Amino acid sequence: MTSQSNFTNNSFYRKLIPFIVLCAIMPSLLMAQYKEDYLKTANLYYAKGDYYSAAKYYEMHLAGKSNVKPSEYAPYAAQKQAKNAAPKDAATPVSSKEAITYRIAECYRMLNDNENTEKWYAQSIGFDHSKFPYILYWYGISLRANKKYEEAKNQFLKFSDEYKKDDSYSQSTQKELATLSFISTEMAKKDIGSYSVQKMGGDINPGAANYAGITNGNSLFFTSTRPDTTQKTSKLKSPYINSIYQAVKSGNGFSSIKKTTIVQAGGSEQGIASLSPDGKRIYFTNWHKDKAGKNMAAIFVSDAKNDTTWSEPALMDSTVNAAGYSAQQPSVTADGKYLFFSSNRPGGEGGFDIWYISLTGAAPAVNAGKTINTAYDEQAPFYHTYSQTLVFASNGRTGLGGFDIYSSKGNIASNAFAQPQNLGYPVNSVKDDMYFFSGSKSSIHLLDIAMVSSDRASACCLELFAVKKTYKKYITGKVIDCKTGSALAAVDVTMEDTIKHAGLYTQPTASNGTYFMEVGNYNGLKVSAQKAGYVNAAGSITLPINETDTLFNADICLNPVEIPKDSTVVIPQDSTSPSGTPMFVYFDFDKSNIRDDAYKVLDSLASILNKVQGLSIEIDAYTDGKGDEAYNLKLSRARAEACYDYLVNIKKIKADRFMIRANGKCCHVAEETTSDGQDNPDGRQLNRRVEFKIVAMK
Repeated sequence: MTSQSNFTNNSFYRKLIPFIVLCAIMPSLLMAQYKEDYLKTANLYYAKGDYYSAAKYYEMHLAGKSNVKPSEYAPYAAQKQAKNAAPKDAATPVSSKEAITYRIAECYRMLNDNENTEKWYAQSIGFDHSKFPYILYWYGISLRANKKYEEAKNQFLKFSDEYKKDDSYSQSTQKELATLSFISTEMAKKDIGSYSVQKMGGDINPGAANYAGITNGNSLFFTSTRPDTTQKTSKLKSPYINSIYQAVKSGNGFSSIKKTTIVQAGGSEQGIASLSPDGKRIYFTNWHKDKAGKNMAAIFVSDAKNDTTWSEPALMDSTVNAAGYSAQQPSVTADGKYLFFSSNRPGGEGGFDIWYISLTGAAPAVNAGKTINTAYDEQAPFYHTYSQTLVFASNGRTGLGGFDIYSSKGNIASNAFAQPQNLGYPVNSVKDDMYFFSGSKSSIHLLDIAMVSSDRASACCLELFAVKKTYKKYITGKVIDCKTGSALAAVDVTMEDTIKHAGLYTQPTASNGTYFMEVGNYNGLKVSAQKAGYVNAAGSITLPINETDTLFNADICLNPVEIPKDSTVVIPQDSTSPSGTPMFVYFDFDKSNIRDDAYKVLDSLASILNKVQGLSIEIDAYTDGKGDEAYNLKLSRARAEACYDYLVNIKKIKADRFMIRANGKCCHVAEETTSDGQDNPDGRQLNRRVEFKIVAMK
């Protein structure tokens, strides 16, 4: 009995033990299988260019379980993915932890998720750089995008020291170092306070990507990848589709946002729209996958049937859509004559270039030329007709990082454009900035009413920002010595309101003789300069009506006070008197009151006396030849005393610096009768005078 029982029990346990062992190891086996499935799936998504899904599966593989919530990931819009070239090893499966970690960083880079990009590259920098040669470069890119400028600079310098090839990466590294220098300059500029850059509120930016806004009347059209409830997608597949949306102006914002009725074919995405001036035709970009799975873009048109319905979209002809290449981001000029767009078609400078066509006649597409286009990407063109300025985005120029927005004055008909200028901070940021639009239809100022698209406030996606600049005027110039031409430091330069006859503010010149002042909104302005030992000088300011911020005033020239003893005081050259003009004050017949034209002379004399403290003056007064001697002596004294009273009581010059001498009708400087005996009023006027003579120079 016992023996049988033991045998039975032993057989049971012999059968049970393998089962127990299998149960014990089954979770590990299943987990290993799951991990392999995750890795295999991740590699497949990576090869297809679906970096959104690949990143999640790679992370699930490293985590060993599905602990990643789809809601934690926001996909980047298709048009942003296109700017980063697909990794060269995309089709090669990976299996090592190092390679997977690096791939996750690459996925987030392709998605432009800079925070996660930095995180995963930071985990990779200790890897063998011979296997992963670009880690330091891309790590620097992500640090710069996250405003960690000094850390970014260090990574670029390390990469530059380590990377010995002369190729696009080494060239781009130098460009990035120049970018960091430009950022430093832009952040320190003085007029940042005149800009307003605000993320548009309401329901315009609810999440995902919202970009490429344009206005037409009271309507706002823009592209959005907000989740479309009509699209059924799995939890692991992106529900975000680019489509054109429309909103209606409401107060200071927009409301009633809805998807347009423009037909959108299955598997395609649409956006980047532009309307004809009358709003009855819309040009837009349509993305689709070609047979090889590559993103391709083409420009379509649709006509308005009524206020809410659009016709079936039609593909524009090969003038715009060159076979085998992408055309995107259409923009119609305000006069409806031209259509600008971006394309990677042959005949450009490399990457995507800015092109345009005439909408009023049959002609081939025109490349905007080498001044505008680089070997990198130029995208999102917009032509501001009122200021004749082409605005576009580029990642091929020194800027703040990523895509920046640039402007170039130019004539479309002659295809002549000036060297592009970066719109600077804060219109641009260290992230991507593009899709500029100005709603100003009467002002030459680009930023009166403008919008840009930027991912500056997002971990992943472009959002719409309203931009406005308060245009201020500044004047700059230099003060020099008239005789030597040398710069004069510490000269008091005063901005004066000539309407109210009041000084606005005074600023001393710098060591190199320059001054820089805000002009303000005044109709009449004058700049005057004064310095001890020099005669004051002044000049009026003419404010041109253009978008120039800074006016360059002509040099202000100051004459030194150099007057010998026993000479008549003269007015050295200023803005109103020729050099060497005697300092005379003239009077009306039989009058001793000071005329209006005399105050300027007396004020100049007071200025000289204030600057040359050792100067003493004799006030010599005269009359014409009419009247008796006694009366004329009395009248001439009254004239001298009138000048004395003004200088002492009004201009506050010390009384002991003057002597008065009444000369009556002696010492005429002009004839009072003509050769035929007629009266000469002009001569008599010149004789009714007060002269100022230097009697002491200390």
